[in-house]
Amino acid sequence: MDVLMYLRKSRAEELHDTTEETLRRHKEQLMDLSVQRGYHIIATYEEVVSGESLYARPQMLALLSAVETGNFDAVLVMDIDRLGRGSMAEQGLIFDTFRRSKTKIITPEKVYDLSNDSDEEITELQSFIARRELKIIKKRLHRGVMKTFNDGYYIANAPYGYRKTKKDKRPTLEIYEPEAKFVRMIFDMYVNSGIGTQTIAEQINSLGAKPQRSEKFNRSTVAYIIKNPVYIGKVTWDKTKYTKENGTRKAAVNRENMKVVDGVHPAIIEEETFSRAQEIMKKQWHKKYFDGTVKNPLAGLVICGNCGRKMMRHPAGGKSKEPFVLCRTKSCIPSVSAAELESAVLEDIKKQLCALDADIDQSVPPDVSAFDKSIQTAENEIKQLSQQTAKTYDLLEQGIYDVDTFIERRDALDKRTAFLKKYIASEQERRQSVIDSDRRIASAKIHNVLDVYDSSDATQRNALLRSIVDSITYFRPSTPYRAPFSITVKLKIY
Repeated sequence: MDVLMYLRKSRAEELHDTTEETLRRHKEQLMDLSVQRGYHIIATYEEVVSGESLYARPQMLALLSAVETGNFDAVLVMDIDRLGRGSMAEQGLIFDTFRRSKTKIITPEKVYDLSNDSDEEITELQSFIARRELKIIKKRLHRGVMKTFNDGYYIANAPYGYRKTKKDKRPTLEIYEPEAKFVRMIFDMYVNSGIGTQTIAEQINSLGAKPQRSEKFNRSTVAYIIKNPVYIGKVTWDKTKYTKENGTRKAAVNRENMKVVDGVHPAIIEEETFSRAQEIMKKQWHKKYFDGTVKNPLAGLVICGNCGRKMMRHPAGGKSKEPFVLCRTKSCIPSVSAAELESAVLEDIKKQLCALDADIDQSVPPDVSAFDKSIQTAENEIKQLSQQTAKTYDLLEQGIYDVDTFIERRDALDKRTAFLKKYIASEQERRQSVIDSDRRIASAKIHNVLDVYDSSDATQRNALLRSIVDSITYFRPSTPYRAPFSITVKLKIY
């Protein structure tokens, strides 16, 4: 009997055994079982992940793909729960795959055949119990976490200025002086010297301060420190609110509803200093510039000719009567009116289009017949390999091949097939690049963009430009004042 083996350890089990110990123990038990019963283990899938979400388990998805082929008799697993105990829909998908392919589920205690009504009912009952257990475990974990939080202990990663430690066998924080001195400096400059967050970031960077998860401090990381009550000995909960939009998980700060309790860890900043910092922060708050819509037709395309960073649009306000484009590196290069830059880019594209149209009559359409021939040859070979693979299964069933010979032959055929598929993808990509380089197609595409550009909004204009423009390099000398700027527009056809 040809079988697959699946091993999974839930992250919740890490409290009891190490990952290696659990997976090794389970593997040994299933290997012993396969030897006793004469099973041939073709492949093993193992992972360390919660069984709650199927689509966060790549090895389980790979196992289901293998089961779906119907080429295997069974899957060895320690117990039904290991296959998953998430939602009814996901469990239904797992068991339907086993049922359709007529693949059994073998555990040390029982062999489950889902085409048998009795086994199917037992499996559904055990799945229901597993889901109930998961909910109970999650509730217990949540109660434990909330108990730890309410007692003032710190569960998350240590913030800048602290290190994780334990007190009474529970997690908390201790001051890490090499970082804490910069935290005090940040609050002192912000509260007592009236220095802004960007300037503070630049000064502490020059003094050697380095945040934990990035290369340099910036205004955002400094502001986050200033607003974090952990520095006055507090612990917070529900500071981040998670929502789902179109299947994507999004995080947002939720300071209004977050819970705050006194922590057992020492404070770095006095409460009076922290309160004054919050008052200053509220007075300096302004509405975010970005509201989720693209307002800059050149977004993501303009590169500073001085430092190489991408430039950004800044809205009108203050001394500026209209939006302008500037480099994100402070004092790097003079800014430019957004409207002027956009106009210059369109003029440059039109000039390049005129030159392109002038050359079209002399160009010859690209010949892609060689690519078509090589792709067709590879596809024919894949069909032959598929037939050979089917024959290996016949030879195995007839007893001409033993399992080892079958696996060796099948792997060789699979390896050659995979190579040919990569070759075809590569040839198709090369073929398309030759077609895309055809000046007639490029000219028609650019003409179409220019025809609809004026009637499009900013978001549409950005998409149109991105379809034909690779990059726009902007340069403007610092002197004399308001010196003319220059741009280099690189079209995708070049």
